[in-house]
Amino acid sequence: MNLEPIPEGDEDEEMWEFFMGLPIPRAYGSTYLTLIPKSDNPRTFDDYRPISLSTFMSKINTKILAGRLNSILPKLISKEQAAFQKGKSIDDHILMAQEAVHLIDKKTFGGNLILKMDMAKAFDKLDWEYLEALLQSFGFNQLSTSLLMANLKGSFFSILLNGEPAGYFKMERGVKQGDPFSPLLFILAADGFSRLINHQMNTQHLLRFNSGQVPFPSHLIYADDIMIFSRGETRNLLKLKVTLETYLKASGQEINLNKSKFYTSKNTTTSQTQNMEKALGIKRGKLPFTYLGAPICRGILRKEHCKEVLGHFEKRIQSWIFLWKLLNGALPFPQNLGRFASSLPSMCPLCKNNNDDTDHCLLHCPTATTVWNKLAALSNGPSVKENTTLRQHLLAWWFGSSTKNFKGTLRIIFPGLCTWSLWKARNSSLHNATIPTAEGIFQSCLKTLQSLGIPQ
Repeated sequence: MNLEPIPEGDEDEEMWEFFMGLPIPRAYGSTYLTLIPKSDNPRTFDDYRPISLSTFMSKINTKILAGRLNSILPKLISKEQAAFQKGKSIDDHILMAQEAVHLIDKKTFGGNLILKMDMAKAFDKLDWEYLEALLQSFGFNQLSTSLLMANLKGSFFSILLNGEPAGYFKMERGVKQGDPFSPLLFILAADGFSRLINHQMNTQHLLRFNSGQVPFPSHLIYADDIMIFSRGETRNLLKLKVTLETYLKASGQEINLNKSKFYTSKNTTTSQTQNMEKALGIKRGKLPFTYLGAPICRGILRKEHCKEVLGHFEKRIQSWIFLWKLLNGALPFPQNLGRFASSLPSMCPLCKNNNDDTDHCLLHCPTATTVWNKLAALSNGPSVKENTTLRQHLLAWWFGSSTKNFKGTLRIIFPGLCTWSLWKARNSSLHNATIPTAEGIFQSCLKTLQSLGIPQ
């Protein structure tokens, strides 16, 4: 594997030093961690997702490594994996999971069983010794392995609290979320588990899922979502549990028992279910379930099975309708309702210091201005200027956008996200007497961005 880059520009010397294996300076590996909430009301650290903000040089080098590693991944990764690889789609995994549910009632010794597992903080808990040993087993020489691990071993974290960095500690395990190279290292690590399961199935140490004359895959892996197809016979499940524990101990991973479930035939008795739960330490789930965002059910797919998918589209449609109302003066601000002889309080609910109108509440209010400028810093967008209307500000963002790069795409999306989040905060303050903060609204924008399936 030739990992030697061909750099151009002022950063040549730094890149050559990195690829020659010289020690990484602390400034190079300094990384900010920002926490993105997973839910509307986060209460614990488990309700947040950490995103790494690396240095410019670190991103350049990891981008080069990712490009080189991507070219050889198809030769290394098992066919049961589909995440973060060009040419592979989640469609095949979804169809295979659906087919397994259709076959789950097929008669066989012990009954067919589908085990759906979710790994807890999978990216953060990956053991480096395991990863390094796995890279060497794939055939990477010492220099290549050192380069692939150098970005991780040279990383130091500071946590962003209210926009200010706090603390300074060394990274000791896991991979950095938000780094282009980290997902590739993660799927290489996950392939160790993939090969272990295949070996156990091929040697008949574990019983295969009964699908008739056509062999069925032993498992499916998409990032930290793992689905295993086997039998529900007690001794087989005990062997499966030992196999899982072997992988978990080596890799440092941990199963999220609250999100993991197994599924069996509808003819499974209560006593059989109890034996399965005791053997695996995981509860039995009920059909339908969601896999990679798609509903998986027995029989005909019905509307009630698709509520989550439909809700995803409704979010986008709502944003279009909101922007149309905003640009056409149809939002119920006092200035618009005055045309219908309605009288409402005209004080801005966010700052309590100015009129509650479109331009002030969604642009020039101190809270709104702070949110706009934070988003502008992330995407190189225009900052708020005095004596500018909201329409002019939105056009400045959209005219400066481009679909050719990631930040250009963000400049298309952020205006809608920002105005929508500010509008919800304004209404919450007005009707629920809440006190929204600029940081809270900013985090709400990032969470909505993530829910739309856009990486950060």
